[in-house]
Order: sequence, then structure tokens, then C-alpha cells
Amino acid sequence: MPKKPDWEIKDFSGGLNDKVDDNLIANNETPDCQNVIANKIGSLTKVLGSAKLNTVALGGVVQGLHSYYYGTNRKLIAVSAGKLYYWDPMDKSFKEIALPAESYPTGLDASAPVYFETLVNYVVGFNGINPPFKWDGTTVSVLANAPADGQFPCLFKEKLFTVPKSDPSTIVWSNSFAPETWEAVNYWDIKKGDGDIITNLVPYLGELTIFKRYSTHTLRGTYIDDFRYDEINPNVGCVGPRACVQDGMYLYFVADDGIYRYNGGNMENLTLTKIPNLWSKINSEYIGNAVAGRWEGFLWFALPKDSSSFNNFVLLYDPLTGAWWPRTGLNISCLAEYNTGKGTKLYSGSSYTASPYVSEQWIGSNDLGTKITSYWKGKAFDMGNPAIKKKAKKMLVADGNNTNDATPSISLDYGTFQDLTYLDGDNLVRRFDCPNTWWRYFQPKLTHDVIDKSFEVRGLTLQYKAKSKAK
Repeated sequence: MPKKPDWEIKDFSGGLNDKVDDNLIANNETPDCQNVIANKIGSLTKVLGSAKLNTVALGGVVQGLHSYYYGTNRKLIAVSAGKLYYWDPMDKSFKEIALPAESYPTGLDASAPVYFETLVNYVVGFNGINPPFKWDGTTVSVLANAPADGQFPCLFKEKLFTVPKSDPSTIVWSNSFAPETWEAVNYWDIKKGDGDIITNLVPYLGELTIFKRYSTHTLRGTYIDDFRYDEINPNVGCVGPRACVQDGMYLYFVADDGIYRYNGGNMENLTLTKIPNLWSKINSEYIGNAVAGRWEGFLWFALPKDSSSFNNFVLLYDPLTGAWWPRTGLNISCLAEYNTGKGTKLYSGSSYTASPYVSEQWIGSNDLGTKITSYWKGKAFDMGNPAIKKKAKKMLVADGNNTNDATPSISLDYGTFQDLTYLDGDNLVRRFDCPNTWWRYFQPKLTHDVIDKSFEVRGLTLQYKAKSKAK
């Protein structure tokens, strides 16, 4: 009988891989996980949670969030149920910003997302239905002469760009440093008549990247006399106005067939190479509501999964390792980084009508008071030879110091996961007894389902013996 070997894994950082068979993926990857993260080699932990900013519910889905700074003042702006608010940190509540009744007799449209842009002297808001507005921190009024149905404003070369909802293949812009002067000649048709519409405007590498739903374009130059238009990709576009984020020298954006990375020349589908099966569960009918953001070294992509009509799921992407980490339990309609003066926080608006709150993200160990259920499954290990049968003896779990414990279990030859019998241990290592069964493949699993607690696992060791020859 050969000497009893030990199997161990100390690296969990590969993230989800559902493209490759679960016995062929890398040892540090997982065929299935939820609400866990491994952003450093040697540590698997539960994701951080979320907490309500406002304890008094808003009127409905959060239609927009924006961080507005002017002078020494800082304002977090939100729109919900057609009303405009700012956050009062002293009173810890959202205060309504009264829109002029003559221009907004019933407020803003309660179903239309609101998109913001900060200019030199004020912030502007566009929703494609109501007249665009401006707010300087004190007074709110109509943004004079701007297209009444403008959408997703964008400041580029000191000009305010927008896309009229009634003419969705055309960009229009104001004069330089004059956001209330819009000349008739300031427009450019973007492949008009192709059956597609503009979905996003993003300043990038000194150019204006213009996304349509199914194609990508760029505008170079400073003035209309030297503007130059090019089509970058005729087959790939961005699904919506909030579905793109810049990280370093790259743009990351949500397209219908996956999440792409763009460097100004080439585009790469990142989901196709790692998580095509998970991507097939994204609801394409409502993917235009997708939201992209960046926080704590991860890129966030809020998406509608399965039959949901709103964003009920988040994909976290680590651009340093290329790892994907699924995150459940979050309903995100918009994201905003907000500097409070004492530090920067990530806030999200709710996409779910029954939970009309603005929430701080990446904080605590629960989601708005609800437990975070997390698990991680390892690959199907055959110890290098599936022909040889093996029998497990003991499983050792190395834990982070002073953390709540994750529960280990194993599946033998793709059977049901079985809980292990605890033998002994301390706050750094726990030892478990394993089923007395011969097997060819084994798959480990870690589960954590305790509210207001987290966990950290630093490694797994399996003591086992192998038969001397295949039978």
C-alpha cells in the first residue's frame, strides 16, 4: 500500500470558471460560488454587506444618484418617485429640492432614470422627458435652451453633449463653456438609419466614445471644424447609459453578449472566456438597465438575472487576476462614489420598488439586515489519477484568527454533499472526520449562512490513502 499522501489547497483566488469541466479547471478556481471573495492568495472570505443610508423610505425606485461638490460643500443627490433630493448628514435624511412648479407641475417623470453631469457652476440633470434642470446647491431651474428631451449628459472639451430621445442617433452639444447656448450647427449624426440608437457617451483617452446598442464609435477633435468621426466596432456596443466604467487605461462595458474590456483599439469579451454559462442566465430583455462601477479594487456589474425585470444580481471582477465573483442579494439601479470629507464611500440606489433606499456598499456582514448566504465549491479533484480509488481520512480547515467558522462538506464521485464530523481544533485549525467510502473524485465545499458574521479560510488539507492499483 503506498504511503498516505496529503492533498491541500491554499489559493482560492481564481474565481468562477464554468466554461471548463469541473475536474479540469485550475486548482484555485471554482465551478460554483456565491458571496465569497479571494482578492489575495491564501484567503477566502465572505463579501462585505450593505446598509441603509436613509431609514425613512423614499417614494420608489431610485432613479439616479450623483455626487456634487462646489466650493467646500458636498452633496449626495438622489431622485426617487419623480422628486429631487439631497442628503442632509446632520439630520440623516433626504431633503427635497423643490423644482419650479411652472416647469415641473407634477415633478419629474417617476419612471425615467435621471442622469447627471457636473459643470463649473452647477450640476445638470437630464431624463429624456422633462426639461433638463440645473442646481447650484441653492437654486434649481430649467437649463435654458438645452434639448427638452436630452438624455445622459456628458461634458467633453468643455461642451455639454447629449442625445435627444426623439433623435437617438444624433449627438448635439452646447458651445464651449456655455451650457445654455445650443447652436443649430452643433450636431453630428452617428450612422443614422442603421436601426440602432445611441446608448452611452463616455470621454476616454481625449476622445468621445459613442456607444450604440450594437456598435461603437468615436469623435476626435475640439471644435466642429476639426471633429473627426470613426466607427470603432460595427458589431459590439454598450447596452445602456450606466453600463460602462473606466479603470486605469481601460473601459469595461456591458454588451448583449457579455462584458467587454476596451483599450481604445481592441475589444475583448471577458465573460466568454470564463463564465459563459452564468452569462446565459442574464435577462437580455432588461439588460439595458445594467450598472457598472468600481470599488475596492473590483469592478461591479449590476444585472437582471433569470426572470427579473430589475437588477437583482452583481458580478464582481478583479482586473488584476481576471477572477469573477457572483454576488447575490443586491438590487442596484445606480451607483455613486461620494466623498464625505472624511472619506469616500460607495452608495447604490435601489432597483426594487419594495425597498426604496439608498445604501452604503461594502460594509458590515449583512445586506440591509438580511443574512448573506455564501458558499464556495472546489473543483472535482482526482488526485492526479481518476483510475485509482481513494479513501479520505481527515479534513483540516485552516481558519483566519478570531473569525466565525465556515462549514466544510464534501461530495464523493459527484454525489450529494455530506457534512463532516467535527473532531477537535482551535481558532486556527479545525479537524474533521470524513466518510469511510472509496471514491475516484472528491469535491470540497465551504458554506457560511450566519447573519452578522463573516469567515476566513486560509487552506484545506485532506489526509487520504489510495489503493495500490486501479480496479
